Amino acid sequence: PAADTPTADTPAADTPAADTPAADTPAADTPAAGKPTAGKLAAAPPAADTGAEHAGVENTGDEDTCAEEAVAETGGADPRAMLQRLLPRITDRALRGRVLCQMGGERHEAQGWLREALIIHREDGDATGEARALAALGRLHRVDQRWKDARSCLDAALARTHDDLQQRADVLTELGQVQRRMGDPVAARRSLDEALTLLRAVGDRWAEGRLCCHLGHLHASRGADASSRELFTTALALHELVGDRQYLGITLGNLGLLDRRAGDERRAQTRFEAALKIHHDEGNRAQEAAVLGWLGNLHRGAGRSRQARRCFESALAIQRAMGDRLGAARVAGRLAVLAAEEGRLEAAVAHTREAMEEHRALGRRRSEAIAAGNLGDLLSELERSVQARAHLQRAIVLSRDEAPHVAGVFAASLAVIRARQGALDEARALLAEGTDRPSDPRERAERRWKEAAVEIAAGDRPSAERALAGADQAAAALSGSARAGPARRIQAVRALL
Repeated sequence: PAADTPTADTPAADTPAADTPAADTPAADTPAAGKPTAGKLAAAPPAADTGAEHAGVENTGDEDTCAEEAVAETGGADPRAMLQRLLPRITDRALRGRVLCQMGGERHEAQGWLREALIIHREDGDATGEARALAALGRLHRVDQRWKDARSCLDAALARTHDDLQQRADVLTELGQVQRRMGDPVAARRSLDEALTLLRAVGDRWAEGRLCCHLGHLHASRGADASSRELFTTALALHELVGDRQYLGITLGNLGLLDRRAGDERRAQTRFEAALKIHHDEGNRAQEAAVLGWLGNLHRGAGRSRQARRCFESALAIQRAMGDRLGAARVAGRLAVLAAEEGRLEAAVAHTREAMEEHRALGRRRSEAIAAGNLGDLLSELERSVQARAHLQRAIVLSRDEAPHVAGVFAASLAVIRARQGALDEARALLAEGTDRPSDPRERAERRWKEAAVEIAAGDRPSAERALAGADQAAAALSGSARAGPARRIQAVRALL
C-alpha cells in the first residue's frame, strides 16, 4: 500500500514527511515555565494532560488562607478536590481568580474556570491576573490545536505582560509554538529567541532546557540540522543538570531522529532505546509509544521486520490502552505497510481496515481516503475485485478535491481492475483522471506500474514497457524497505509481459 499514515516520526505531525524531531508532542505539552516552585503561581494544565501540580493542605477554617496555601504549595496528590470544595466560600475576588486559574480538569471545565477568572481580573483592573488567565486559555487552545484562538489569547496576554520577565518568557514560549504550527517560522523564531534571552536573565535553567528543545525542533523543521543538534545538545545538558527526566527522554529521541537523518543508524538506535527506558520508567505512555514507533521505523528501514513488528505492536497496545484513536490508526497503518512488504496480505488488510475505520470515526477524510485506497489495492491483489472496487471508488471520491494526486493513484488502481474485466475504455478514462503527476516517488511508482498493467491487458506491449521503465526509475529513488512493496508489484506486472 501507499504510505497511509504519516511516516514522519512526529506524534503531533499530521502530514507525511521526513523524520522530524518533535518538541510539542503529547508528553511535552506542559507549561513552558517548567518546574513550579513554592510561592510561584503558574497556570496549571488540565489534569487530563499532565495532572495537577499543587498540593492540598488541611482545612484550618480560614478558607481564603487555606486556598492561598493550596495554590502556592507543590508536590502531593490532587489539590483539585480541595480547591473545588473551597471555591464557593472564597470571598477575596483576586484570590478566587488565582484559584480558578489552577483548577484544571477536563478541557471544557478548565475553559469555564479560566473564563470566570478572566472576567474577575478584568473587572478588578488586575492586568497581571488577566494576562495569566489569557495565557492559560491560550495554552488550552494550543493543546486542542485551535491555533487562531490560541494566538489571539497569547497575543493579548503578551500585551499585558511587561515587568514579570518569567511570565513574559512563558507566554512567548507558548506563542512561538503556535506561530510555528500556523506556518510562521520567522515569527516563531523571534518569539522563542526572546523567551530564551529572558529565561537566561532570570536564571530558569529548567525552562531554558525545554525552550532549547522547542527551538531545536523549529530549526530541524527548516532543515537546519547543525544548529538543531547544537540546541538539542544544550537542552540535554540542562535537562540532566536540573533532573528534568521527561524532557531528557524527549530530547534524546530528537537527537536520535537527527542521527538517523544523518545516516548514523547505530547511534540513533542507542538514543531511542535510552529515551524509551526513561519514558517507560517515568510512565510517559504517549512518549513511550512515539519512541517505539521511531524505533520500529528504524528496524523496518534496516530490514529487521520482526523487531519492527514487535515495536509497532507494543506501540499499538499502548495507544489502545490510552484511548488514543489517532495514534492507534497511525500505528495500525505502519503495521499494514510492514505486513504488505513481508507478503502477509491478510494481516495487511486487517490493519488497514482498522486504520481506515478509525480515521473515518475521527472525521479525517484525507487519511480515510488513503487507507481506503490502500485497502482496495490489497483486496485487488487478493483478487477480491468487488470489495476492492468499492473501497477504491470511495477513496477517489474522498480525495478528489483535497488531494487530486492521491485520487489519480487510486483511479489507476481501479483502472487495473476494469482492464482485467475487459472494460478497456473505462480503464483508459480512469487513467486520464490522474492529470496531476504525483511528486512522491512511491506514488509515482505505484501509478506507473498500474498504467503498465492496463496496457498489458490492452495488448500494447511497447506502452507497457515504457510505463514499467518509469516505475523502475521512481522505485529506484526509494530506499531500503520502502522499495520492497513497489518492487514486488513491478516484478509481478513484468512477469505478465
